[in-house]
Amino acid sequence: MAEHKEIRKKANTYFFAKVVFNAVLIILGAVLIGVFLRQMQNRTAIYKQRANSEQALEEAIEVLETNQDDVSELTRIFHDGNQDMVNDLYHLMTSGLFDSLGTADTETRSEVFRDVIERSGADYLFLMDTEAKVVM
Repeated sequence: MAEHKEIRKKANTYFFAKVVFNAVLIILGAVLIGVFLRQMQNRTAIYKQRANSEQALEEAIEVLETNQDDVSELTRIFHDGNQDMVNDLYHLMTSGLFDSLGTADTETRSEVFRDVIERSGADYLFLMDTEAKVVM
């Protein structure tokens, strides 16, 4: 009977050690699977974030390119409008209309130039002589 107790004691110890070892392996496996799944989840999140960031960057670049084209077009329109206004003023000045203003009084000349400024859309209009001195 003592032998049976000894064998039973060894068997119980062996069985308990095996249960503990299996429990440790199960816990270790669960931890490793958890770490592996966490890394996969992080990689997936980073991949999705990168894809979203690239898409947002592409959209921002498209908007910037569109804005650049619009700026170029608006700048061209602005400069063309300014050039047209200068050409119109030049034709008005060289048409002979202002020759008669040389003998007119100051009030009449001021009124004519005020009207030219309002119609041309120019904020300021300076008339210069051939020596680049401001006459009016």
